[in-house]
Amino acid sequence: MIVDDERLAIEDLSTIVDWNAYGFEIVATAFNGAQAFTKFMQLRPQLVITDIKMPIMDGIELIRRIREVDRQVPLLLLTAYADFSYARTAIQLGITDYIIKSEITAQSMAALLTKLRGSIEQQRQNRSILTGTMLEAFFAAPASPGPADAQTMLGKLYAFLILERDEPLPLDGGAAQSEGGMKQAELRQLLREHRYEELQFASSCALSHRRTLLVLKTPDNSTFHTYDLMRRNALRLQAALAERAAGATTLYLTMRPMNFYEFRRFLQNNPDVFERKYFLPEDALILLERIPPRSAPVPRLDRPAFEALLDAGDADGAEAFVRQLYAALTDCADLRALLSCSQELYFVLAHRAEALPEHTAWNTPDDRAQWRSAACIGRWLTEKTRALLAALADVRRSAYSRPVSDAIAYVRAHYSEPELSLNDVADSLHLSVGYLCMLFKQETGVTLKNHITDVRIEEAKRLLRTGHAKIYEICTAVGYPNSQYFSQVFYKKVGMYPAEYRRTGRDEA
Repeated sequence: MIVDDERLAIEDLSTIVDWNAYGFEIVATAFNGAQAFTKFMQLRPQLVITDIKMPIMDGIELIRRIREVDRQVPLLLLTAYADFSYARTAIQLGITDYIIKSEITAQSMAALLTKLRGSIEQQRQNRSILTGTMLEAFFAAPASPGPADAQTMLGKLYAFLILERDEPLPLDGGAAQSEGGMKQAELRQLLREHRYEELQFASSCALSHRRTLLVLKTPDNSTFHTYDLMRRNALRLQAALAERAAGATTLYLTMRPMNFYEFRRFLQNNPDVFERKYFLPEDALILLERIPPRSAPVPRLDRPAFEALLDAGDADGAEAFVRQLYAALTDCADLRALLSCSQELYFVLAHRAEALPEHTAWNTPDDRAQWRSAACIGRWLTEKTRALLAALADVRRSAYSRPVSDAIAYVRAHYSEPELSLNDVADSLHLSVGYLCMLFKQETGVTLKNHITDVRIEEAKRLLRTGHAKIYEICTAVGYPNSQYFSQVFYKKVGMYPAEYRRTGRDEA
């Protein structure tokens, strides 16, 4: 397609050589950029030659528009010496070459068309060789050198990017469930049409039902420049996927160009490379060659300790337990350990939830969206543990008589008062101390006096775990005027002194 606002210029260029002799046919002409872009989208010519200065839409804007939809079609810019500053802008936008109008001859045009014809044929040949089907077979056969006619292409250097559709881990013991998002065909079309910065789409293929490989041609620049380009392009692609609601996707990229054989060996020698995403921040771009080796030991789940915290209704203790466990799981980065511990904790909570009324929602299908990483699962388990303990406490309170429920509420509101006594609680309910204490022990199995102590010590444990207050300040905050007496009571209940508990964050086994 030839684009120029001067009809005579179009006629001269159309007749200066025998276009058919060089394998080209002029399928369209246009007199401004807007008209040209409409015809480009309709006809998709394999070569566009455009002037710069035109009405309605100039050649620079036309090039910009075309490059947004097609990064590979050759674009030639017609320029005069006076327009050379425009030509520099066009070069930055990705033109193939420029032609100085005053220097066009039949010989120079013939040489240029011959060169372009070879380039277009090479692109077509490359596309026909690096097909998705061929690449899928290549990666499925680890020892295969690939088809004879493709081995030269497979030996060239490319940048590789893997897109993996995220699926939640099966905490409930079922199969991992896909949550929609783009089909493979839709995703690969998006990858073909996406506008890459200084890189060109070469091919794509499915590595598995969840993983898609994107292959990009790289410029002849330094390794650092290629990595920087890959990172910028990966971020832009990540944004495009989010805009198209493609579903949660993890992107893995190579830091330097590789040939297909080297990249295939890398995947074969690092089979667990795709497990590390579960221990990295969400939406992270994962550098394939920089995934650190495992070093931390695999933690052991102390189930009896967790169940003891649940029995005590200690939401803060359970939260600290889960937080410490998942910090250790993240450090060791072992997917099997993450899945094993998470499933065990899930079933502990599920068993406890059986005591809730049927209408109480504990776990919903929407929760699965949060089972994507160690951090997300740890947060989800913490929230569910707190919600479950609160719901179970409501169930227990609903089983108590009104005086006992009111006594529990009064203690919760006044435990920080050093003067709090059994008489205070009984007077607030207009009951005798003897009757209230008898009723309380009968319904809860704990004396009212011990209940006050339990509430104070549980709050002290929470403050020791989560805050930076001094021990004497905590002592006062939970209703003990004497720190020595507080320490003695704490030791009797917990099995260690407050300072020791602050260091360990958990009760004596």
